[in-house]
Amino acid sequence: MSSALTKLGPQSFQEMMQLAEIASKSGIIAMQKGEEVGLRPMQALDSISVINGKAVMWGDAQLALCQAHPTFVDVKEWWDNKDTDGAVAQCKVRRINNLKEVSEYIYSFSVDDAKAAFLWGNKSKHPW
Repeated sequence: MSSALTKLGPQSFQEMMQLAEIASKSGIIAMQKGEEVGLRPMQALDSISVINGKAVMWGDAQLALCQAHPTFVDVKEWWDNKDTDGAVAQCKVRRINNLKEVSEYIYSFSVDDAKAAFLWGNKSKHPW
């Protein structure tokens, strides 16, 4: 049998919205998101930001979680045409696939990509 004292959580839509507002302005969302992906509370607070109400992981936490996964093999990062307008950041990830074989995935992000996303030279979108 439950009573009002034993029920935890919002009891109406309005209470749910109030809770969401409070949570989004505190570290609660970051800690919850961190717990869901295996981070301890302080790690989550250091590695997850809430931006426009969405918990976003940044920095080395993403890479650390990938490296801790049992299918992770390795990662290599490099630049093509570094320090030029044609610079391209490259990342190759190798992991064990469902067939127990090593698969490679290569990702890139160029100066042209940053310009197309209106990140290049935008002081409010540091570091671009």
